[in-house]
Amino acid sequence: MQKGTATPSDAELIERCLQKDNAAWEAIVARFRRKVFHIAYKFTGKHDEAEDLTQEIFLKLLRSLDKFNRDADFSTWLSSVARTSLTASPLSQAT
Repeated sequence: MQKGTATPSDAELIERCLQKDNAAWEAIVARFRRKVFHIAYKFTGKHDEAEDLTQEIFLKLLRSLDKFNRDADFSTWLSSVARTSLTASPLSQAT
């Protein structure tokens, strides 16, 4: 990141993602990967399965990003989508 360049907000990144900006999506993943992985790991207790579930969750997030209410907190919505995905995932049920 260049000196003096502000980090884009979640809202800015989401808008860019909705305009098919791959760099914005990569920034969202980088920003929230640890959070999503932590939720998945707490659910499974297994590192490899948590990694797989993290990828699944991010795919689901990308596909449902247009349903996100811009007035809500993105991090809270992301956590909700992650938990819902985990309870419905065939991988999580195999544990």
